[in-house]
Amino acid sequence: MSESKLAQFKPFLLITVLLVFGLVLTLFIGYRTVSNPEKLLVSSLVQDDATIVIDRVHQTSTKNGIKEWSLDARTAKFIEKDRQAIFEEVSMNIYMENDKRVKLTAHKGYLNTDTRDMRVDGDVVADDGELKILTETLNYEHARRVLVSTKPVQVLGGKIQLNAESASYDLASQKTTFDGKIEGTIFDKIDL
Repeated sequence: MSESKLAQFKPFLLITVLLVFGLVLTLFIGYRTVSNPEKLLVSSLVQDDATIVIDRVHQTSTKNGIKEWSLDARTAKFIEKDRQAIFEEVSMNIYMENDKRVKLTAHKGYLNTDTRDMRVDGDVVADDGELKILTETLNYEHARRVLVSTKPVQVLGGKIQLNAESASYDLASQKTTFDGKIEGTIFDKIDL
């Protein structure tokens, strides 16, 4: 290249380098001023019909500083448009008064994120330390604080073995109600 052509090309090259540098600097400063880039990224992913899958989930629900329940799961899938979370391999503790709790385990769980009602399916066990309720499907109604199974249940305890067509367990009163055909054995002396 001749010196005259090189002299004409230098200003063009200098302007191009300065424009590229200015563009990179503008993008860098713009990125740095975003208050929370991770939150921005997540919010851009969570559309009305988006689904997010998370491994090893722990969630706790509290009201007025009092723990109502805590949940652990192997995976969780959040479906925003349905306002639902679907959990795999669920373990849930529902807390009651006097430091008592019901431990609930199941293969799958479905949480309504608006009402906090939950249904669990697959080898369901609800254990309050005295009685175990075994069933295939169990619903937790958050507003009423009850566990309800419309499927057959088996109840096992130190002095009782019982089968019923359905059952409900009131967490506030800690009373269980059985419906339908009920069969069982009580292993204790009863004075009539």
